[in-house]
Amino acid sequence: MPREPGGRPRFPRGFAGSIAHTDRLAVAVVVPGAAAVGVDIESAVISPRVAGFILRGQERLTLLPPAGKYTPRELFAAKEAAFKALSARGTLGDFLFWRIELGQSDDALIASYGGVPVTVWINSDVDLSLALAILPG
Repeated sequence: MPREPGGRPRFPRGFAGSIAHTDRLAVAVVVPGAAAVGVDIESAVISPRVAGFILRGQERLTLLPPAGKYTPRELFAAKEAAFKALSARGTLGDFLFWRIELGQSDDALIASYGGVPVTVWINSDVDLSLALAILPG
């Protein structure tokens, strides 16, 4: 697959896509007509120290138990997927994925950076979390 200068896969015009993998699984998502797509899959355990670094205080209070329903691994995957979608726009400059802010929406998360929001959906089982972020076209 052809690559952009920064290493992202280059999908055909009009087809936004993203690729992610663990050591045992890979996933590719393509959404025709979307402005950008980000996907991440995580199988790693996210330690409290790492969670404390990548999650803002408000995110820890509202999204992690007991107030929230997400695990640190799910929120890590959500930020990675959002980073891929938001950075694919190419208009936000260079930024680090942990600077993305997460908030709860009805059945998804809303990730934002630089005033640009993206919806992130999460699906998990015991060993794996998948996050998908789509910016509409």
